[in-house]
Amino acid sequence: MEKVREPAAIAQDVLLGSLTKICQEQNDVEISMQFECNRKFSSVEQRLDQRSPAIKKFLLDLAKKYETPGGSVLDVACGPGKDSMYLIHGGFKVFSFDLSDTMVEEMETCKQDFVNNGYKEFENWSIFKADIHEIDALIESNKDFPAQYDTILLLGTIMFLSNDEELKRTFSKLSKLLRPGGALVVDYRNLEAMARTGKPVKGGANPFTAVEYRHIAGVAPFAIYGPAPEQKPIAVFLAYERPDGSNLYTTSRVFTREQITSLAKSTFGENCKIQILHDLKDESECPPEGTAIITYVIEKPLE
Repeated sequence: MEKVREPAAIAQDVLLGSLTKICQEQNDVEISMQFECNRKFSSVEQRLDQRSPAIKKFLLDLAKKYETPGGSVLDVACGPGKDSMYLIHGGFKVFSFDLSDTMVEEMETCKQDFVNNGYKEFENWSIFKADIHEIDALIESNKDFPAQYDTILLLGTIMFLSNDEELKRTFSKLSKLLRPGGALVVDYRNLEAMARTGKPVKGGANPFTAVEYRHIAGVAPFAIYGPAPEQKPIAVFLAYERPDGSNLYTTSRVFTREQITSLAKSTFGENCKIQILHDLKDESECPPEGTAIITYVIEKPLE
């Protein structure tokens, strides 16, 4: 028998769905912002510097740690491929995908620009369009794609998933594509802190972006709470300001530390190793309220 949902849960989904529709009608926030950011870099050399030195070193070191002979990296829902670019330049084989035609076209343009300017390593950059919820079936059906990957990047993505079930489904599909002993890297804006304080952490700045292009508008973040008795925040509504002064709006689902770690263990196994970093620092060095980005490195146990 199908489980009967509580009226409060249905109301939450209706509210979130309405706000999400508003955001979509204002243009896809992530596509718009990433596209504007990419256009600020006029040369191929500058495109390699779209991310801060700290995140570049972290991901290059991590990819090296988990690299195996003939292995590769999968960059999931990667937008214009900012992380893929410097990993390829660093000598890694990278497979990059996004659901947006605009982002896939942008990556193809960047790839050709790099090749035309003598960066021959970019000839092997594999770019394709895919839905994150169908990625496992797509890869299984295509002999040109590796069946499993050393490192999988899920960066700046889960905040746009609409509910717990979508996150669970995403983890489940990626677990099949991650080799035993490999690592899934997930990062997430600290929406829990925004929900508690009603303020963007560090003024809304993203410490991983070399040139900050996300300027929080004069609209304070506000949280949408679940039903009593828990009344936990389930989403945060945010307003961004473009460089031209126009606004973009997004509703982002709140996933707690407990939710993510519990789901990781249930998906990858109780013995999986989970490292949690606050702005790429040890938790003891950066308190939660002052953390903009929380990063999870989930290592799949050896079979």
